[in-house]
Amino acid sequence: MQAVEMFLDEKIGYMDIVKTVEKCCDAHVQELLQKPSLDEIVHFDQWARDWVSGNVKSAREAVAA
Repeated sequence: MQAVEMFLDEKIGYMDIVKTVEKCCDAHVQELLQKPSLDEIVHFDQWARDWVSGNVKSAREAVAA
């Protein structure tokens, strides 16, 4: 999980992990699939990692993103 990696790299705080994941999920809700295939799961896992990397660079941005 990208948010946990950012926490371990001391880019965001522990409490920012949940905020970051929540913001990412909110951004993804439009593309939610009820029964995703394995390929779709892999695709959206990468999408989420890219979203977090591109939208959150610091704890301040984790809250505001």
